[in-house]
Amino acid sequence: MSDKTTEREAPAADKIGPEDAPQPQADPLLEQVRARLPEDYELIGPMIHQNRSAGRTKPLCGPILVRSQARGADGTGWSLDVAFRTFDGDWQSAVLPMRDLLKAPARVVAGLVDRGFDLRGKPGEVCDLVRSMEVDRVGLAVGVTGWVGAGFERFILPSGEVLTGSENSNAAGVLFTGAPRVTALPKTEADRAASAEKWLEGVIGRKPDNAVMLGLCAAIAPVLMPIRAEQSWSFLLHLHGSDGAGRLSRAVAASVWAQPSELHLTWSEPQSRLLAAIREARDGLVLISGYEPRHHRKIPAIAEALTGIDAAGRGRVVVLSTGMVPLLGGDGKALPGQDLRNIIDIDCRSWEVEDPELVLAVAAQHAGSFGPEFLRASIDWGLAIQSHVTYLGERTDEIKKTITGSDDLSLDAETDRVALACGDMYGAVHLAVLCMSSEKAGATKPLRERLKTFCAQLLESWIARHRGVLSAQDRALLSRAATAVRDLLRDEALVLLEEPDGTVPISETGWFDDSFVYLTAPTMAGIAQAAEADLGRLFDLLQVQDLLKPGGERGYQYKLPSRVPGRPRAYRISRDILRFAAAG
Repeated sequence: MSDKTTEREAPAADKIGPEDAPQPQADPLLEQVRARLPEDYELIGPMIHQNRSAGRTKPLCGPILVRSQARGADGTGWSLDVAFRTFDGDWQSAVLPMRDLLKAPARVVAGLVDRGFDLRGKPGEVCDLVRSMEVDRVGLAVGVTGWVGAGFERFILPSGEVLTGSENSNAAGVLFTGAPRVTALPKTEADRAASAEKWLEGVIGRKPDNAVMLGLCAAIAPVLMPIRAEQSWSFLLHLHGSDGAGRLSRAVAASVWAQPSELHLTWSEPQSRLLAAIREARDGLVLISGYEPRHHRKIPAIAEALTGIDAAGRGRVVVLSTGMVPLLGGDGKALPGQDLRNIIDIDCRSWEVEDPELVLAVAAQHAGSFGPEFLRASIDWGLAIQSHVTYLGERTDEIKKTITGSDDLSLDAETDRVALACGDMYGAVHLAVLCMSSEKAGATKPLRERLKTFCAQLLESWIARHRGVLSAQDRALLSRAATAVRDLLRDEALVLLEEPDGTVPISETGWFDDSFVYLTAPTMAGIAQAAEADLGRLFDLLQVQDLLKPGGERGYQYKLPSRVPGRPRAYRISRDILRFAAAG
């Protein structure tokens, strides 16, 4: 047994006192709360207290911090970006409209409590604290997703995350105040970059199916089309004829930004909900499945909503729709009197789908990674630089020239729109892949060539189904004839066939009603001569397209009704021909 009186004392430097024991690391957000609390408030332990008279304090709530304020571009819509600590010690964030802090404090605080906020006082007292907490910066409040400003340097993802370039991640100065369209998938930048590479490898691979290619194109195109807003337009792609191809395309498209099950609506939804989803998807994607003929009344409203988005500014939207039948009827033609030129039917009955479950599994595992990563790389690349805008335009023109040829012949407005859509999809994905893999551009060359072939074939198959197999010269002739008819109507050169008094004047040019134009022989001859074409060839083209409606008279003509003196003969042409007119 040792003699304790002879044991040597440890040197003072070797002694470990309570003050030398490892201390829990301070929470930096708690320190910010402590420093930013207004007068008459203090942080005692894990609780904010409000000072009362005679040195007494009253517990109010758990830690809460106002990180920034933001307002809309017009000076209204002030909101607060707050962080609050939950019961289990985690920090969560919320956006609180300033007006709600005054009008509905109970509702605002109830939303925080539902997420774990510790409330001890009254909701109004918490809102008073939040409103009095000073901030060191005021940002821009934005209520919709998509690009912010005209510089293409800040983008609000469908999840509500504000994305900037690699060197500007802390200087966004933007607060998203709207409702996220998808669930956020929190990942570090390194994890998201690695996940995006695995998504690209597992979903796209070396030779992706047509359904995969279309899903990728539909997801990326609306993000980059605003860069060339004057030469792009919103559109709806409708895959019909193969449930498997439609399902795969939808899943791939959604997984670019979120889980494959998100961004998904059905044609059975109320029309108001479909239209709201389209209007909220600025610079983004909408998915609608399950089209049936009974839903046809919703098509014109959706087409009009897409046109309205284009008219409102730079924002662009792509809708990817699926079903077993086409939207525009079995003959691929629009309904009379409706402008459905932004509706594109794609027959995918011949598309083969190989190992879809493998692609779907990878898409789900790495969902929501490729979109943000290609977008950040694109911002770093400098999207607003004129040479890059030109680059996108050149890729679009590559697809268009597959049908116009080197002579760059003019197209009718509808075919031109479809050509632009296919070209925009090609250009957008081409750029995205190039930006993501700029250091190994050679390795992605097969994919870019496959992409070009796919988009060109998409356009050619649409033309074959909706226009017939026509040469570029024939398409140009049809467009010139349609443009001439449009100009005659616009210039009021034709006589209305339904006069109130029952007698219709004779005309040297022609007549019109709600469904047809009735052109005299000299007018038709003049149209053919102006187009430097044979009149017989023009008649053949009009018949092939089911636009010329003869009434059993000789030479394709139609005998006008008795209210026209003498019942002259004319060429009756459906007003559907206006779909072929040149843009403008």
